[in-house]
Amino acid sequence: MEQYSPAELSELFLQGASFIELQFQFWIWITFATIVAAFVAGERLTPKLRYLVAALYVLAVMTLIRRSTVMGWAIASIAEHLQESEAIIFPIFSMDIFITRYMLWIIGTIAAVYFLLTAGGRKTNTSESLK
Repeated sequence: MEQYSPAELSELFLQGASFIELQFQFWIWITFATIVAAFVAGERLTPKLRYLVAALYVLAVMTLIRRSTVMGWAIASIAEHLQESEAIIFPIFSMDIFITRYMLWIIGTIAAVYFLLTAGGRKTNTSESLK
């Protein structure tokens, strides 16, 4: 990457970090949409349809995580070149950010799938729940 100036590398780094944030926002949106759809559709979703929606949701999540991971590797390489040139103008991300984000993705995805497959279709009787 010797052909790139530190300013160009910094721009690439920031664009890559922005891409990762966008993937995380997409995950939040599709998770919320999945939970709302399960709640609104409720008992109208057959078990087969629930499993289909859950499979599609998990595939979408896996795609977002994979895209973020690949971009993370790319920006790590760019950050390494910036450090070598001693032109780093912002702190390098630490591993705790990546660990907590992956934990949030995994736990949130499991919770959304659980809700979709179980709680989203339960019929509640308000008169019984008030007793």
